[in-house]
Amino acid sequence: IAFFVQHGRFALVMLLAICLYRMPDFVMGPMANPFYADLGIDKETVGAVRGSVGLFATIVGIAAAGLSAVRFGFMPTLLAGAVLGPGSNLAFAYLALHGSDTGVFTAAMMIDNFCSGYAGVALIGYMSSLTSLGYTATQYALLSSFYALAGKVLKGFSGVWVEQLAVGRTLLEGYALFFTGTALIGIPAIVLCIVLWRRPPVPPSVPSPARGKRPRPVGGGGAAAASRRRRARPAPVARRRGRRCRCGSRTARPWRARRARPRRHRLGRIRRYLDHLLAGAGGLVLAAARLRGVSRDGYRQAVADQL
Repeated sequence: IAFFVQHGRFALVMLLAICLYRMPDFVMGPMANPFYADLGIDKETVGAVRGSVGLFATIVGIAAAGLSAVRFGFMPTLLAGAVLGPGSNLAFAYLALHGSDTGVFTAAMMIDNFCSGYAGVALIGYMSSLTSLGYTATQYALLSSFYALAGKVLKGFSGVWVEQLAVGRTLLEGYALFFTGTALIGIPAIVLCIVLWRRPPVPPSVPSPARGKRPRPVGGGGAAAASRRRRARPAPVARRRGRRCRCGSRTARPWRARRARPRRHRLGRIRRYLDHLLAGAGGLVLAAARLRGVSRDGYRQAVADQL
């Protein structure tokens, strides 16, 4: 439900585009090995080409799709995959008309594997971009089921279509018409991709805030707002932490801070130091008098007599 609420009326268009995107490959897939056998290409050649050139072309197609998605975005990559995927079937149509040739067969396999890898990555990236944060697994499972639904239903009729197209023609001409028809099946997917590309952008979904909490703005809060607050805040002055004396003042400060203080403050600080010094001296004298057996009152009387 969250998927349909977020995308509105375009949700059905997205599901239909995903359903039709890889249908040409699904329909053509069951007839690939019978086509190689009827063409006269042995299994060893097919396996060698698939395991060497075909694998390399698939890896290159996957890398090209990833770079295209990063550079141009998901929708241009999806549209390019919708054109390349069905278009690669025309290479097998040409191979059917050309005959059994290892060089042409290798080129057709390279084109097909490259386009299949490109289209697959483009579709997976687009489906991943449609999922929301709270329902990623559920929505991706829904999109994946639509991705293969129609193609797996229709691919069971591929052999029947080849037999019907071969009536009044040779078998290889029937294969050529069949591969051309599978390429034309991809036209609706191209049209739907163009419609989705031209639709207005959808704002990202933000989960509803809890009761009593302030909602977080989309695009204006988070790291961007924190960065702006840090830039507006003045830089703190580097200060050394010193020891505190009993009066509460720090005894160790940088020389810059001492120079910046007014003269009156420095004089008051010197006065406090002298008071501490005199109090300490008086305490030492009183302690010495106690050691000699003189009481506090006698000490005070002796000091008064001297004064």
